[in-house]
Amino acid sequence: MPSLSRLPLQRRAAVAGLVAGVLVGSLAGAIARAPAPTRPARARILHAAPVLAVPGAPVDLRFVPICEPVESPACDLRAATLHVRSAGAWTAVPGTVEGGEATFRVPGELVTEAGFAYHAELTSATGATFPYPPSGARHPIAVASTAGFRRVALPADLSLDELRSPDATELFLPWGSGPGEVGRTRPGRGADPLGPSSFAVGPSGEIAVADWVNGRVAVFPRRGPSRELPLPERTTVDVAVAPDGRIGLVGLGLGARAWELAPDGRRLGSYPLALGAPARVAAGDDLRAMVAPGQWVPVRSPGGEPLAPAEQDAGRAASPTGGRSQDLGEDRFAAAWASPGGGTVGVLVDLPPGMNVGLDYFVQPLGDGGALVARGLWDDTRMAVGVFRFSARGELLDLSLLPEPSTRMDARFSTVRFAPPGAVLAAYDRPDGLAIERFEVIA
Repeated sequence: MPSLSRLPLQRRAAVAGLVAGVLVGSLAGAIARAPAPTRPARARILHAAPVLAVPGAPVDLRFVPICEPVESPACDLRAATLHVRSAGAWTAVPGTVEGGEATFRVPGELVTEAGFAYHAELTSATGATFPYPPSGARHPIAVASTAGFRRVALPADLSLDELRSPDATELFLPWGSGPGEVGRTRPGRGADPLGPSSFAVGPSGEIAVADWVNGRVAVFPRRGPSRELPLPERTTVDVAVAPDGRIGLVGLGLGARAWELAPDGRRLGSYPLALGAPARVAAGDDLRAMVAPGQWVPVRSPGGEPLAPAEQDAGRAASPTGGRSQDLGEDRFAAAWASPGGGTVGVLVDLPPGMNVGLDYFVQPLGDGGALVARGLWDDTRMAVGVFRFSARGELLDLSLLPEPSTRMDARFSTVRFAPPGAVLAAYDRPDGLAIERFEVIA
């Protein structure tokens, strides 16, 4: 997706809609580079699931079928019904089908202080009805309520011109194919070149860079020589590092796979993704992929066996860490995280007039019960990253405004990362290479 600050004014609203939805623009490049299927694929549904909702306020939902080839009648929607569970009862909500998409409005009276859950049934021109999520009423998508969240209003004079400078350059990698360098594609007609698709921070502070152009993952420890691990498939990927040093990868776009590598590069597993269009990966005791905003699925069993589509669907969760963030319109967002003592801490953040909500980078719970929340922010002149530090009671302790990160990494969610114990790293394209800059946000 191109930088919002470089777009004409009349196009910014349209781009903001994609940012708040399923990031179709970011996925398009990854889909285009994915191997073409040998036979027509079954329709897949792209759907950005909300994770938080304001009680009494209606919620709009959008479902987009994607087929190969695109002319397949499986993608020609003719009817759609949403089933909403609220206050212990199911209610059918009719949808609107237009332009190949299905949209719904969940009435405010169904959005209670206890939240709600839902699943959709979409019917194509062939007469086939397919559910989303595939498990239907057995494992509906759950939406939590913002009831009891602390209200936080940002100062009216807050300006995105007041950006922080980095405290240090954590890593600089020149463009190239040699050791200590990263690849960049040649610019196509009317298109910018692409560089690494993602980076991640490991438990010892090492940085892993998905250098897909050169077919490798480059790992740079804080001390000592770097190492290169062969990429299982030469495609754009998101990367994550587990506490024990394992590397998790997921291809971006439709028909992608996830992989797990040992710290020395040995392939531990390869796992097909059955839902959505993967955009992010998390590596911990298990391996999870974000197949759409608000939908993380496990991809393997504890023994390392690939999970069947039904098992992936049954294990779906809103977040791998317990931290969640949700845009609630152009100028407001909510965030929630688990308290160490049990329960949930939540905030409703109102932005100043003219400022809008952008990408959801992370919600990182902290040991003191508070959290760091990194969200994209934009106005008519520029984009930035707001790093909010909240207390265990939801009080805003600090706000740092960071420059807009790389717009050439396909894994746009992962251009900003938390680096324990109290820093944020962000990736920036430079004429001569890729810089990963460090911003200290907790003293």
